[in-house]
Order: sequence, then C-alpha cells, then structure tokens
Amino acid sequence: MRQVQRGAILMVALMLLIVLTLMAIATFNFGKANYTVVGNAQQRMEATRSAEQVIEEVLSNPNIGDSTVTTWFATACDGSNAKRCVDINGDGNTDYIVTVTRGPCVTAAPILNSALDINVPNDAACSVGAGQSFGVEGATDGNSLCADVVREMEVVAKDSLNQTEVKVVQGFGVRTDSAGLSVTCN
Repeated sequence: MRQVQRGAILMVALMLLIVLTLMAIATFNFGKANYTVVGNAQQRMEATRSAEQVIEEVLSNPNIGDSTVTTWFATACDGSNAKRCVDINGDGNTDYIVTVTRGPCVTAAPILNSALDINVPNDAACSVGAGQSFGVEGATDGNSLCADVVREMEVVAKDSLNQTEVKVVQGFGVRTDSAGLSVTCN
C-alpha cells in the first residue's frame, strides 16, 4: 500500500533552514559587536598613550615650575602652543590632538633648613644660615629659601575622526623659590 505524501518534511526542512539562518545572522552580529568593542578599546588605549607621551614631554620642560608658562610647545598644533599633534601610526597625519592645561596647586610647603642636605647642590642653594632669634620680631622661622609645590595638569587627547576623547589628570612636584610661593601656587 502506497502512502500519499503530504509535504511535512518540506515544512520541517524550511523551519530548520530559517532557524539556521537566524543563528548565522546572530553569530555575525555578535562577532561584529566584539570587533567594535575591540576597536573602541584600541582607540582609547591609543588616546591614553598619546596623553602620556605629551605628559612626559611637558614634565621634561625646564619651565615646568613656572606658573606663568601656558605654552608648552615650540610649534603650534591646531592654532595653539598648548596643544600637541600626535601621529600614532607614523603616516605623517595627525591622529590625536592633545591639549595641556595647568591645573590647581594641590599643596605648597616651605622646606625646613633641617631637612636639607648641603652636600646636594639643589639643597645647598636653598640653605639659609642659622639665625639667632632670641624672641626678636621678624626672626627666621627655620624655613629655607625653597618650597615644595605639588600641582596638577589636565591633559585631554582627542581624535576628531572617531570622537575618542581621554582625559588624564597628572600630579607633579617642583621645588621653587619660597619668596615667590604665592605667585607659584595661585
């Protein structure tokens, strides 16, 4: 006896084909999302590295302790000497524009004469001879001619192509003349 075919297998095959197609599309979208996440992480890492590179350059500037200095670079980038153009991949095009802004003074404290080592040239320049106070008004207070100042700088690296932006705040300490302490830490 012969059975009449009703096409049930065809319907099952079509359903399996639809399920497999949906799984393939989902896998593709998941891979694409992972690729995007990895790309964003790479761009963020490049921007952070650009900011760190510029921080190292600014910290090596001999005028870092001078609070009046606002232009850090000899050549202007994007119309400002407070910005540095960074080429990450070496193709000759600017990948990131990094802006440096001097932040606030965190602490400033005079260095005591007793904390100096006069055998160290920088300390010897700060040293003050011991004065006799004997209760005289305006007598020395034990402070040297120098002070330690801790400041912050804000560095923002921005990629105009992908709108990636990273902000890094870096603290740094400098030794300065205690006479100009109010000007240095303003």
